[in-house]
Parts: sequence; C-alpha cells; structure tokens
Amino acid sequence: MTSSPLIRQSVVYFEASSDDDGQRLDNFLMSRLNKLPRSHLYRIVRTGQVRVNGGRCKISTRICAGDRVRVPPLNLQVRESKVAGVEQLKLLESAIIYEDEHIVAINKPSLFAVHGGSGIRMGIIEVLKQVPRFSDYLELGHRLDRETSGTLIMARNRKALTGLHSMFRRDQSGMLKTYHALCLGKLPQKIQDVGASILRVNNSQGPKCVVDSDGQVAHSTFIEEESFEEACLVKIQLHTGRTHQARVHASYLGIPILGDSMYGDFPANRRFKRIGLNRLFLHASSLQIVHPVSKKKMCLLSPLPEKLQMVLQNLRLIHQ
Repeated sequence: MTSSPLIRQSVVYFEASSDDDGQRLDNFLMSRLNKLPRSHLYRIVRTGQVRVNGGRCKISTRICAGDRVRVPPLNLQVRESKVAGVEQLKLLESAIIYEDEHIVAINKPSLFAVHGGSGIRMGIIEVLKQVPRFSDYLELGHRLDRETSGTLIMARNRKALTGLHSMFRRDQSGMLKTYHALCLGKLPQKIQDVGASILRVNNSQGPKCVVDSDGQVAHSTFIEEESFEEACLVKIQLHTGRTHQARVHASYLGIPILGDSMYGDFPANRRFKRIGLNRLFLHASSLQIVHPVSKKKMCLLSPLPEKLQMVLQNLRLIHQ
C-alpha cells in the first residue's frame, strides 16, 4: 500500500472565534485537523501536549471565544485507505432523507459507525466529509449505535450544532425519538411505560449498561404493533437519551430485542437467523424535532430496511 507524504509541522496555534464558543475541544480540533485520527488527538491531549491558553485541558473542555489552542508538531503518515470508496459514498448519499443549509439527515445503514476509531477505519462523518458540499463543516447532532439503523441528523454549521446539542441534552424539549424493534416474546401490556434508571458499568467484557436505581433517569414507552408466535413488533418511544436505552429497557421487560449480541437471548438469535435476521432488529424510524435554526417543527422519517421487512414477511408466512 502506498502512502501520501508525512505531515510535518511546527507548533500551531488556533484562536477560537465567536462561532466556536461552547464547542468541545475534540470537535474544535477535528474541524481543523481533519486528517488527524481521533485516537492520536486523544493521546496528545491526555499527555498534556495540547494547551488552552497555556494550561492543560481535557477532551471535554469547552472552548470560549478568544481562547488560544496550542497543537504540538505532528508527524503522521496518512494512508490512501483513509479515502472513502465509491460504493460507500454512493450508499450514504443515497441514504440522505433531508438536507438544507443547516442540517442533513440520513437513514443510517446498520453496521456503519458514526465515527472512525477503535479499529473502525472510517465512519459516516469521515465519508460524508469527502462530498464537496459537506467538506467545510459536518458534525454529529446525536449518535446511533453501530448496529442500529435509521434516522441520524448532522449539523452543517456551528449554530445548527449548538441548537441540536442543546435539544438532545434536554428531556421533554419537543423532540421525540421513535424506534421499531422485533422483540422476543410478548409485551406484558399493549402499551407499556418503563421508567427504570440506567447505569453504565465496566466488567471483564467491557462497558455495559444495566438497570440500577443509582443510574440516570430513563423513560421509554413500548407499544405493540404486531404479534407473532414467538415475537412481537414494537414501537419504542424514547423520552430520554441514555446509552443503549431501548435495548436495556427491552431486556428489563423480559422481551429482549432479537439480534442483540449484548443484551439479547442468544439461542433465540440463532433461531431467528434461519429466517434471515443477521443483525440487531432495531431501527430509528422517526425523529420529531424543532429545527435548530428556523425553529419549525419537523418529522424526519426513515423507512424500515428491506432486510428487516423481509424478516417480518417471513414471520407473517409462518404465522398464517
């Protein structure tokens, strides 16, 4: 594999403008050093090589207008493999469901990470930034798990990003996230509210989320839409935005989401592979928000992927 020349530079200083006010340090620097792997950025911040106004800082440090950020000399090899393939670009461009000068929303494919890093060469942000109209600025408004498909919204400027982040941080802010999931078993009731708090813990297998009274408040509503012999199709409305919330709450109710390798029922996952379910059956089908700039109410819809529709068709045939 051939490589482009090494990046060699002396110490560089970036001054934050009013548009940068309140932005996290990692996002501030990635917008200016888009060829720098996030893992390397985290390392130079952690080791004190990046300074804000002469002082040590953290990745989560919020930048203020007028701040002066020091970046040390970099000596990195940027490989051609960091260029997205034609098929990746076509796939994500065809997945766009809404776009204006401030935001863009896509129907995210399953198994496509939102960001590169941790062994993932390129994520959605890195790929879409190679599209000319997104190259200047594109940042995540929120996140979806790698295995989850569906509505993902991104900001095309700092004003939109600030508005989206503010909206997603607040509960009951006029926003409603709706998912569809195929769950093992039956809901205790046709409509089931869950208010179990969620705590992130670390174990020998890595970080995981569990229901725990010491955790963050989490609220979900499960609505059964279709019932099969061994499973049910449910609509899940998330009123809060905790990590893995839909998956943890489904497991807590005793109806784990099929295809879930972390919180699911492994024998059932193997059985459902026979009818074509080879992924987590969790899809972010709609997102109701207030536009971060125009303040108009919007509902962004992402149709269920064909492979998940086929699983449902197979279940209906079996259920006849």
